[in-house]
Amino acid sequence: MAPAEFWFPVGAAALYLYDSARLLWQNELVFQPARRGWQVLGGTELRLAGRRVFLPNPLLPHRPQFIVRWSQGDAIASAGAEVPAALLRVLRPIAVLNILQVLLLLALPAALWGLGTGLVALAVFFLFYVLTLAALGLAWQRRAALRLPARDYWALALDALLCAPFAPNLTRKLAMRHGLDGEPLRFAARHFDDAMLVRTRILVEARVREEYADPDAAARGAAILTNVLPRLMR
Repeated sequence: MAPAEFWFPVGAAALYLYDSARLLWQNELVFQPARRGWQVLGGTELRLAGRRVFLPNPLLPHRPQFIVRWSQGDAIASAGAEVPAALLRVLRPIAVLNILQVLLLLALPAALWGLGTGLVALAVFFLFYVLTLAALGLAWQRRAALRLPARDYWALALDALLCAPFAPNLTRKLAMRHGLDGEPLRFAARHFDDAMLVRTRILVEARVREEYADPDAAARGAAILTNVLPRLMR
């Protein structure tokens, strides 16, 4: 096995995972639609520059992700009652193309190691870029619904075209740039099932208690929980 046949797919996978990862502040969670309902994700315990590392499932690039801020008095748009369904419909065809791209990335090692470089690798690259161009074309057509200014679109397009492993994350990036309207914890109370609502409450409470663990700050943490947790009531 030639070194290039080993390191090329490894490098592509590493770049894809790097581009997928996000850093979450203490008051941030990730809301993600699932097969049934919604999920809440809180990231890992690994910290970089004081922020939690969040790495989504690399095999599910079609699931949009929304970083929401639940903190007291936060006025940033985070989640809404009606926008998500419309947004998910707009993103669905782009998401399908992103899944196909990940499948091609998974097939690349087998193609290189089993058949070697040459026409097979070129065919994989050609198909991958065809899918990238198709996804970018759909994003351009739907940029109004995605609330995507032309400048932001071209930034995403350059990322996808200049670094191919970044392209499968287009659905995630579009969702995050679009954002969701409203207050995130009230959105969770409306749309999450009971188990996921309990998990959201546990995550929020754990984040607040961790941040205000100092005895001198405990009263402030308790006040925040008194303000925040009722929003998770149905």
